[in-house]
Amino acid sequence: MKKFKNILMIALMSFALVIVSCSDGDTGPAGPAGPAGAAGPTGPAGADGADGAAGADGVDGVDGVDGNANVQNITFDASTFEGTFDQVTITQLTQDVLDNDGILVYLNDGIRWFPVPCPADSFGFPFGVDVNLAVQLIIFDYVDGSGNNASIAAGDLDSGRVIIIESTTTTSGKTSQQQVYDRLREAGVNVNDYYAVCDFYDIAY
Repeated sequence: MKKFKNILMIALMSFALVIVSCSDGDTGPAGPAGPAGAAGPTGPAGADGADGAAGADGVDGVDGVDGNANVQNITFDASTFEGTFDQVTITQLTQDVLDNDGILVYLNDGIRWFPVPCPADSFGFPFGVDVNLAVQLIIFDYVDGSGNNASIAAGDLDSGRVIIIESTTTTSGKTSQQQVYDRLREAGVNVNDYYAVCDFYDIAY
């Protein structure tokens, strides 16, 4: 009987050793990371943000140079003018132009331009010139220093020029004409100076 107990004890101890030897060992090191997965689909766009506040207005630019789109420049021959008066046809002198626009008239003796009307001896001439404007017509009357009729000879004058400056105001009549002359004066342009007027409106001499 005692021998049987010893055999049973040996068998139990052997079974315990087998169980212990079959238990899990220590955890091994982590394996390498796997490859990255494919990117997911793009999500929907978010709503637009609110508009920002408007910026401050910029500084006004410098005024441009005056153009001559509203200026007519008509040259005529005056070399045959003679006697106490002459007249020349200017078709651009319509009634509307006479009523509303600025009209400047100049004569040339082959040396210089001078504005008309002008009194005698004002530009070195022995005669003065009065001007009458009508529809499609300019009439020149020549006078001496006393206001009496004077007679000129062909060749005393060479050419003439009429500059018509369209008024840009909505007011008609003398007020609109005066606006043209006032604007020239405010710009420092002497209307008696033919070259200054041409320079202002970019007109060839």
